[in-house]
Amino acid sequence: MLARLSKDFDNKSGVSQRQAARKYGCAVFTINWALQTKCGIKYRKKKKIPGRTEQQKADAKTNAEG
Repeated sequence: MLARLSKDFDNKSGVSQRQAARKYGCAVFTINWALQTKCGIKYRKKKKIPGRTEQQKADAKTNAEG
C-alpha cells in the first residue's frame, strides 16, 4: 500500500487525503501518518500570490520551465 500511496501523492496535485482514504478504505489520519513517517511526503497547499504584475507572472512562468 505504501508504494501505491507514495506514487499517488508524489509531486501531484488534485488528489486529496480524504479521497485516498476512501480509495484505500482507511482513515484520513492513517493516510497522513503514512505519508509523513513512511514516505517522507509533506503536505503543502498551493497558494495564489496576490499583487503580482503581468511582468512578474510571465517571469515566474519562464523560471519554472527552465
